[in-house]
Amino acid sequence: MHSYEHLSCQWQPELNRWMNFFHPISILPTIATLPELTRVPTVGPRLMHEVKDTARALVRIGYDGRVHKTFRGHEAKERYDNEVLVLKYLEQKGCPFVPRLLEEDPELMKIVTNNCGTRVDHLSDTKMRQLYCELEQYGVRHDDAFMRNITYRDSDGRFCIIDFEFATLLDGSNNPPKPAEGNRG
Repeated sequence: MHSYEHLSCQWQPELNRWMNFFHPISILPTIATLPELTRVPTVGPRLMHEVKDTARALVRIGYDGRVHKTFRGHEAKERYDNEVLVLKYLEQKGCPFVPRLLEEDPELMKIVTNNCGTRVDHLSDTKMRQLYCELEQYGVRHDDAFMRNITYRDSDGRFCIIDFEFATLLDGSNNPPKPAEGNRG
C-alpha cells in the first residue's frame, strides 16, 4: 500500500485508494486522468516546479502546466490587484500573447494562469521593442519591459509577455505601483 500524504488535498483517502492500483512512477499521469480527482483544488509543493522565489513573488508551475503566482513583499496587494486588472483587460481585448487568468484569490494574493512557454535567454533589442510595442496596440504599457518578462510558446511559435504587476492601462483607468530599482526581478 502506497501513501501519498505529501499531496495536500481534501480527497486524501480517495487518492490513496486509487493509488493502490497504480505504480508510484505513474502518479502524475494518473492524477490528471482520474475523474474523481478533477475537483482537487490544490496540490502540495512536491508536485510543483519552483520557477521564481524572490522578495516580490513565488512562482511555481503545477503538474498540469498552470502557473501559480503568489505576491508578497512591498506593495503586494497593489501589485496583485494591478496584475489581475490588466490580465482581465487584455483578455477582453483579445490579446493572444499574454497569460489567461484562470483563478484569483485576493486573500492569499495568488493567481493561476495558463502557461505561456519558457523564458527567453536571447532576443534582439529590436524584437523585444517590437513585442512591447505590439502590447501597446492592445492598450497596455508593460512598465517592466525586460527580457525576463518574455517567453516563447512552442505550440504556436509565438513570443509572449508575462508579469503585469507594474503595467499601465493606456486609457488611464489604473494607477499601478512603480517598480523600485533595487526590487526588480
